Amino acid sequence: MGTTAFGAPVQDAVADDQQNGQQAGGGAGTDAQVQELDPNDPRLTSESLDDNAEGNAYASLPPLPDGKWRAKLKQVDVKGADGKPVRSAAKLAQWLNPPVPYLYTALEASVISLGGKEKYDGYRINDNWVPTIPNRSGTSPAATIIRKAGGQTPAKFTHAQLMELLLKTLAGEPEVVIETAWEAACQHCQEEAAKSGARKPKNIAQGEHRFPQGKVAGTHDPNVQCPTCKGWVLARPRIVGYYSVAEAKV
Repeated sequence: MGTTAFGAPVQDAVADDQQNGQQAGGGAGTDAQVQELDPNDPRLTSESLDDNAEGNAYASLPPLPDGKWRAKLKQVDVKGADGKPVRSAAKLAQWLNPPVPYLYTALEASVISLGGKEKYDGYRINDNWVPTIPNRSGTSPAATIIRKAGGQTPAKFTHAQLMELLLKTLAGEPEVVIETAWEAACQHCQEEAAKSGARKPKNIAQGEHRFPQGKVAGTHDPNVQCPTCKGWVLARPRIVGYYSVAEAKV
């Protein structure tokens, strides 16, 4: 029997270190720089601190609810062929016949809370696969994000040109609207399947409405039990859509 810490989907596994601890408002695990001080600094010995006795510095927010959220985007490095971080990497689309080469990168969306949901302000969610290869819609995630962020794509372009344009767009940390949905996948069972060569198990649940009812009316419990190993898995929000701020009206 195994349990899955935070219920990380495979596509979100590389973001674990960035997600853990950050949602508690900048607690342990953030990447903020720390400056060494003299332990006798007057600010440490004379200034009084306010403290919420009911608070818990290690508590984290529940997963971002399903819905549309205004957010700022920025590029996140991915692993190159040599394992070192790079701005974009190349792969072969093995699901196509013949396989087609493409480029991909990752991004981080930082939520800008509006409408009384300030507790989610700054909540970060990663999209770890933003490729230049078109899907069934006839366009690619890379091209879509460029346009939703206010940019334009030329009529014809190469994978390299499209990726360069995407990186330039993300460098400005554009504001868009993201649509999110809860997802829970048992990492333990996925790892066991990978070891044995078996088919990767399906997600336990997708969409907040498919999770158990919460203690408060109208809410859902993000914790769900894996039917295979009986371990408990915590839902994670996944980005399922991008919109311009104008068209989403959020």
